[in-house]
Amino acid sequence: MKYSRDNDYIVLKVETGDSVIDAIRNMIEKEKISSGLILSGIGMISKARIGYLNGDKYVEMTFDEPREVVSFSGSIAENDPILHIHGSFADIHHNISGGHFFSGTGSPMMEISVKVLSKARIIRKKNEKSGLMELDFP
Repeated sequence: MKYSRDNDYIVLKVETGDSVIDAIRNMIEKEKISSGLILSGIGMISKARIGYLNGDKYVEMTFDEPREVVSFSGSIAENDPILHIHGSFADIHHNISGGHFFSGTGSPMMEISVKVLSKARIIRKKNEKSGLMELDFP
């Protein structure tokens, strides 16, 4: 994992075999980020797990083979921090699968753009009606 920071913007490179989630978390820890936005991600990943929320449970899909990252965005909330990321990924036949991003590895690499929120604060708080950890502001 490598990254470069320019004020409130960070460009992160996830290298071959590196966990995307671990790379983001390590960068967050090193840069002491409490709240932020994952603006975009490009590149390729493999060994990924994504999900579609169906009621109160995720219908999960995994794929081992490399897939092109078509879209990748999300938020970084203060609590722990909580990463909430969605993505779309294309296979060699141009079929796209997407949803909540749980895990994946760079294959051969992925580039992620992050906007650090220096004034706004984001937290996740359980909504008793939906049962979900929803976006909130302290």
